[in-house]
Amino acid sequence: MLAQAFDFAERDRPLGNIEATGALPRLPGLPPTAPATGVLANHGALGDARCVGNIGFVPDRDGVLRRLPLLAGWHGNAYPSLALAALLCANPSDAPDWLAGLPLDPGGFWHLPFRHTAEAYTALPFAMALEGHHSELLRGATVFVGSSALGLSDRVATPLTGSIAGVAVHAEAFDQLRRLRDGHRVSPPPAGMLTALALAGMVWLAWRLGQRVRLASLLVPLAVGVAAWLGLAAWTVSAGAPNPVAGPLYGYAVLMLVLLPAEWAWAQSRLRARTRLLGRYVAQSVLDELLRSEGADPLTPRRADITVLVADMQGYTRLTAESSLEDAERLTREFLACITEAVWEHRGTLDKYTGDGLHAFWGAPIAVADHADRALDAAQAVLEAVRQFNAGRVARGESPVRVRVGVASGVALVGDLGSARRSWYSAVGDCINFASRLQECARDLDVDIVCSQGTADRCRPGRLRPLAEVDVRGLGGRPCIRRMPKSALVTAPSRVL
Repeated sequence: MLAQAFDFAERDRPLGNIEATGALPRLPGLPPTAPATGVLANHGALGDARCVGNIGFVPDRDGVLRRLPLLAGWHGNAYPSLALAALLCANPSDAPDWLAGLPLDPGGFWHLPFRHTAEAYTALPFAMALEGHHSELLRGATVFVGSSALGLSDRVATPLTGSIAGVAVHAEAFDQLRRLRDGHRVSPPPAGMLTALALAGMVWLAWRLGQRVRLASLLVPLAVGVAAWLGLAAWTVSAGAPNPVAGPLYGYAVLMLVLLPAEWAWAQSRLRARTRLLGRYVAQSVLDELLRSEGADPLTPRRADITVLVADMQGYTRLTAESSLEDAERLTREFLACITEAVWEHRGTLDKYTGDGLHAFWGAPIAVADHADRALDAAQAVLEAVRQFNAGRVARGESPVRVRVGVASGVALVGDLGSARRSWYSAVGDCINFASRLQECARDLDVDIVCSQGTADRCRPGRLRPLAEVDVRGLGGRPCIRRMPKSALVTAPSRVL
């Protein structure tokens, strides 16, 4: 059996001037042919060869050989490839029986499903075969003879090998065609399934990212989708179908290159917005600790055990009524600044200002076991800050002010409890209202600090002692008992009965 080379490139002058030989009989059921534009046939003296096969090919744009013209069309005849001619040499009329339905692309080219590298085939020097060496190995085998030297330029790149002798490609094609002839046919997946899967996956991914979901929640669905795509791609390649399998990868790549940076930018913008929000409520040290942590979103509403501090200036209405608007503004601003600094120095969370006072709490957004002690420390720091504030007022000839503090502990809902128009990190629960009532009790009892039984139970043992028992207005008549820190002239209640 001899070889001839058909040309499939468009040229001004057709390549070759010798008539081709080895055309197949005109039989119904033959696959479509790949139109040839020229031919380099054998010398006329070899024209009587019984079998002749085409070794011409067309590499893809990247220089890789992936497909072969199974049948070359030339002057109305069909000329088989070298591998097909080797199978049909004995009985060419058998071709339609097993070639029918072979998947070819519209140009008549067969996408060769490469399964072997060059090492899978036995290569011998032709001279050794002529001398009778390896006769046992060659007996009964189909042998392809071709050049393998680099200088002969008969080297090609395949999907499995960067450089391989051209004759090895025809050996691979022969092996695959023989499997098809023997009934080892793999049906390709339904047309368009790969494309449909890729489009569905990209639409789903774009939809999920558009919902601002965390990327970690997409990993399992993406892994399942990629596994399904790889399975379909392997099925397509194994069947030798002409369907492209790399195209969807580019779609996914473009989608990820566009959406992932967009999602990252959105996440950074959201982080900056939430950082700005928390920065209005917590000290910088607390904010830094939150940014370093990898826990749940601190703004997500959740139940937490906290201690609440409510501070208020006694006689504020009288003081501002006796002052000008400018002096009232300065008094309010300076007073709130001094008690806020005391709260932040003890790592408290500022809830809100109440005109002449504030609400703060401990235990959120960072949970701490000693939130009651921290709140009591802050309450004493508030008294000390106001004492220094009054020293400056007296030095300027202004009257001093007095602050009352209520402290209560309990379970509350904390988080971003604002609306779409305004975010507000706050706490909601009975302990907040209770602390506000206890601050009013401090005024009625003529003491500085009053705290609840819940706070007394959570602070260090022996820190407080009871002084009196009072009824708390607006809370169903629940009484409280005051306690006084042993080393400070402040008071705080003992318990709620």
